[in-house]
Amino acid sequence: MAKRTPTIEHVNASIARWKTRLKRAINALDKLDRQKRRIEAKAGIAPTTKPMIVKVNAPQRAATMIGIAAPDRPAPDPVPESVVAPVAPTMAAADLTIPDFLKRTKPTPEAAQILAEQAETKKLKARGRIEKMKAKKSGDTKRMPLTGKAAMDLIRNG
Repeated sequence: MAKRTPTIEHVNASIARWKTRLKRAINALDKLDRQKRRIEAKAGIAPTTKPMIVKVNAPQRAATMIGIAAPDRPAPDPVPESVVAPVAPTMAAADLTIPDFLKRTKPTPEAAQILAEQAETKKLKARGRIEKMKAKKSGDTKRMPLTGKAAMDLIRNG
C-alpha cells in the first residue's frame, strides 16, 4: 500500500486538531496544578513545585508554542506622558464613616408629609376593617336589601 502525499488541506486540518489537543492538555495541566495546590494547602504542606501557569487562549500563542509562525500583531501606540493623568496616592487607612451630606438625622418636610399620608391611609383602612367586622357580627352583611314601601320610607326620611 502506497502512502499518499499530504495536501495543504490535510496539513491544515491536522494543525487545527493538534492545536485543540494542545489547549485541552494545557487546561488539564492547569486544573491538576490547582488541585495539587489545594490539597497541599489543606494538608499544611509547603508547595513542592512552582505552579505552571500557561494560558492558551489565542491561536497565535498556541501556534508559537508548537513552533508555527503566526502573523505578528502590531504593537499599540505609546501614550504621550502629557495625556496620562497623575495617579493620586493611596490612603494608608480607609475612612469608612458616612459623609455628613449622606447622614439623615432629621426627616425632611417632604418625608414627614409622606409619613403623615401613610399614617392617615393606615387609619382609614383600619376603620373600614373594623366596620366590616362589626357588620358581619351583627348580620348586616347577610340582610336582604329594603324593597317597596320600606325602601321609599328610608329614601324620604333617611
